[in-house]
Amino acid sequence: AMPVGWLYNKLGFGMRIVNRKALRKIKSGYYLYGNHTQDGFDAFNPTMVSFPRANKIIVNPDAVNIPVFGAITPMLGAVPLPSTLDATRGFLAELKSTVERGGVVTVYPEAHIWPYYNEIRPFIDASFAYPLKHNVPVVAMVTTYRPHKLFKNLPPLATVYVSDPIYPDECANKRELRDKVYDFM
Repeated sequence: AMPVGWLYNKLGFGMRIVNRKALRKIKSGYYLYGNHTQDGFDAFNPTMVSFPRANKIIVNPDAVNIPVFGAITPMLGAVPLPSTLDATRGFLAELKSTVERGGVVTVYPEAHIWPYYNEIRPFIDASFAYPLKHNVPVVAMVTTYRPHKLFKNLPPLATVYVSDPIYPDECANKRELRDKVYDFM
């Protein structure tokens, strides 16, 4: 799906990535936190940012129940939030396995999509326990939108800003980690 994602994000949204070189410093797997601004764009965005690493995206369980696409979303890296205790064990094992193999787990802590929204909505610190538990760094990414210079009637273009890595030993708890990510965003 990488070529399709690249075409979709680059041609459809004019995607630019700022500070992607900061990810080269990270030798292990990591968690990527971002703001949720588009359906399709946000599905491919983390893969473009973290390429060539494997990427898993935590999604609402509804994403895997969509007719036709629901069957292929797990193959593309979607990991649905669990609804039972057994599912929670498998979910946590999948996250741990991904970062241990040097992959990336993407979380959209805002949870809801607000198309083309250029501000950051408040979000809770619940999802920030994962990187502390797995002792891996966190990277924040924020998508903003800029107007077309020539075609002013077209939808805006996307710019994705990537933070420097935030390591778990720099934060006392998940609240402090959340605050660092939120401040960057």
